[in-house]
Amino acid sequence: MKKVLFVYLILFLSLFIFYTGVVTHEQLKIKNDVREFIKDAKKVYESDTRVYYEVDKENPHPDMSIFNNRNKEYLGLPGDVFVNFHGPYPENPTWNAIFSYYVGGHTALIGQNNIVYESTGFSGEDEPPIDFILYPNSGYDKFSDIGASDSGNYWNNPRYGDTSIYHGYYTNEWAGLRVTNSSAETQAAAAAEAKRIVDSKDEGLYNFVIFLNTKSKYYCGDLVSRAWGAIFSTKDENRKINIAKTSLFVSSFDMMLSNQTYMYLYVKLDDAGRQNVYYLKNNIDKWEV
Repeated sequence: MKKVLFVYLILFLSLFIFYTGVVTHEQLKIKNDVREFIKDAKKVYESDTRVYYEVDKENPHPDMSIFNNRNKEYLGLPGDVFVNFHGPYPENPTWNAIFSYYVGGHTALIGQNNIVYESTGFSGEDEPPIDFILYPNSGYDKFSDIGASDSGNYWNNPRYGDTSIYHGYYTNEWAGLRVTNSSAETQAAAAAEAKRIVDSKDEGLYNFVIFLNTKSKYYCGDLVSRAWGAIFSTKDENRKINIAKTSLFVSSFDMMLSNQTYMYLYVKLDDAGRQNVYYLKNNIDKWEV
């Protein structure tokens, strides 16, 4: 029995060391990608709340704006994927650091009219996670608003958060991604699929067992990748879009490092509380000096 336990221990440690190496490589790659993205950016406009920097690099969608509305207030078009770099537990710094390092941050998909589609797993005190794990895929309305949901685009708000510990937490650094082989039509279709999931009463509970890909339950990266996974590529109309190939679960790392996506937007809060917005140069967004 001791030999069996020893073998399992060695196997676990080997897998842990291997995964740590993989994650470390991914972290370094993402940091380098962000550094390369912003290093030659040119400041083009600033206001009391934002400073805009134009990145003069290849843009697969030069005729797409970075904004959801004409007055340049809301960032993100329908179908865009937003990812941040933090775990969801700032009240527990140690656990949050571990979660952020090994799992990554939150992901969401932008919809029409500045709506965000996402899946979150913060249950009420009388709703332990085991209830969601054991409950059938249907009957979403039995629980509080946990799982697939929609809201206003809080990523645009650098002061988002209803308590002091979350104040600005989720929006102090994040990136906007687009699918390389997409169009305005396929982006809108992905947003429509996310809306269908959110509006459905037969699916949408949060998937706490993220590496078991249940049919009608979703964690954040799963909702985004499966919404896009229902759409056919503009490059190959017989092949659906897989924006994050992975064997276990879809993380924000997978989204950022996927060969099916590219970073068109990077936002970071400065010491003055303004959003520094770095974006790929395009033919739409012009500034009056």
